[in-house]
Amino acid sequence: VSLNVVDNLDKLMSDIHNGRWNRVLETVSSIGISTEILFDLFEHIFYELLEMNEIDSARSLLYNSFPLQSMKTDEMHNMRYRRLEQLLMNNNGNFTNTQLYGYGLNKEKKRKEIAENMEKQLFESQPSRLLSLINNALK
Repeated sequence: VSLNVVDNLDKLMSDIHNGRWNRVLETVSSIGISTEILFDLFEHIFYELLEMNEIDSARSLLYNSFPLQSMKTDEMHNMRYRRLEQLLMNNNGNFTNTQLYGYGLNKEKKRKEIAENMEKQLFESQPSRLLSLINNALK
């Protein structure tokens, strides 16, 4: 069972704003957030990897992450996935902000947007409180 509860919401938001994706992914793996936000998050991480010319990492994320593979099979989001594949295949190492993040956007603005959307779906609860709730539920 996954819940949309985190121990420290401010820390998660800070991790997103600062691009600490390893921490964000660790947290996201244990909470329940919408598929749409997962798509946005993984797509954004993919773009940042391309921007840093981390092509092999971007390829691995695209072909091995569950959210992006789900995007591939989702009828409404298949075009987004194909765009990611196209960017990967037509890689020349020189991407503009517009190509990666959209017109008038950059990675910082996209990070902020992802954080705001994620924050709307999450609640903060002290770890001890969660344990109490679980213990009460098991009784």
